Amino acid sequence: MKRTLLSLLIVSSVVLAAADSTKFLGPTGDGHHPQVNSIGKQLWTKTLGVGYSNVSVVGDKLYTAGFDGTQGVIYCLNATTGKELWTYKYPTKEGKYKGTRSTPMIADGKLYFTSRISDTYCLDATTGKKIWSVSSKKVRVKEPTFGSASSALIYNGLCIVNLGRAVAFDAKTGKVKWYSRTEYTKAYNTPRTLTIGGNTMLVITTYEGIVTIDPKTGKTLDLFKWTPPRIGTTITVPVAIGKDQIFISTAYNTGCAMLKVSPEGNMTQVWKNMNLNNHMANSMLFAKEGYLVGFHGNTNAKTPLVAMDVKTGKVLWKRENVGSGNLIKCGTNLLVIGYTGKVELLKTTREGCNVLQSLR
Repeated sequence: MKRTLLSLLIVSSVVLAAADSTKFLGPTGDGHHPQVNSIGKQLWTKTLGVGYSNVSVVGDKLYTAGFDGTQGVIYCLNATTGKELWTYKYPTKEGKYKGTRSTPMIADGKLYFTSRISDTYCLDATTGKKIWSVSSKKVRVKEPTFGSASSALIYNGLCIVNLGRAVAFDAKTGKVKWYSRTEYTKAYNTPRTLTIGGNTMLVITTYEGIVTIDPKTGKTLDLFKWTPPRIGTTITVPVAIGKDQIFISTAYNTGCAMLKVSPEGNMTQVWKNMNLNNHMANSMLFAKEGYLVGFHGNTNAKTPLVAMDVKTGKVLWKRENVGSGNLIKCGTNLLVIGYTGKVELLKTTREGCNVLQSLR
């Protein structure tokens, strides 16, 4: 799917909903934003080159990235007008499935970003001036087949990224604090934290399976084997369900599963089926109502949107031919960006969904 401009359709109510959305998957790291009852009106569009980066918004500043044909570019724009405030250009390559992968992370006045060739950058978020950078060679990792796609996680003074092995940098200086001793292949997703029984752990997905890691040391706690066939891998971030469970989902005819996680990081399967196979976009959780909504199957123009009960894995309803794009949970509503760029605001329930507004 070709991505040539920042066309999350920058619209008024969506910008407001994304205010102080400092990282990939929004303020809470699960794609959830404040209530939106109307898409609003289109404010602006801007050509940024090729890329798959999302956006982060802090105050009146919007951050994203693109590839201009010769180098990577990190952009800081005025969120209301689209005016360019600064850019930072860095060396990279076009690569297979061209363009950028990760989303800028903003914390303590700094911007953290990982390039497709697995180099990590820290910039001043106000000026765009580089504070530090670390090459992939220093942490002994290689660019994955489709380019490194991990956005940064800031936790307890660390900048943690998934570069095929989890790597933790000192967020202020870039000094390598630890990296996981086992290198997992085809690792494209962003690490997340999970706290169970008072213990906080990292969770990442890899080609080999779902991995829990001690964030203090980088030690692997457990590996739940979950390997897609052929070139496939798990791209989406595990969804936290209740106090001690995570939902995992993979395309390539792999399926989905609910895992129970112990305070020590050990994982056991609760259920598994083929009913909701996420490719690139995460499913959105409606926790009080007890269901998930996500794209089912590999990315294409006919991919359906599916709602699933979290306790049983049973399909509640299906909306055909939406086409894979992106999902944002906006309070009680769901913003759906389809394969062709059509934007819909849906009111979803366990029984079905209604279109509140649409925009092309």
